[in-house]
Amino acid sequence: MSREISDCPVALKRSQVCDMLQISARQLSKLLKADNDFPTPFTVGGSLRWKRETIVAWMETQISKAEVAQ
Repeated sequence: MSREISDCPVALKRSQVCDMLQISARQLSKLLKADNDFPTPFTVGGSLRWKRETIVAWMETQISKAEVAQ
């Protein structure tokens, strides 16, 4: 069962970011290397985490860019 973005925790794990973006872990790794605007993760106990709000803001920016391009 899919969850709404607002239901996600504040600190997202890699798998949760992938779920939000509907991409694979490999695609996320490529995105981290290729897109300088993609939110930088932080570590918790050695594991990468992203702030939900920064992922949502990045997604909104991508949508805006796509709308302008059309």
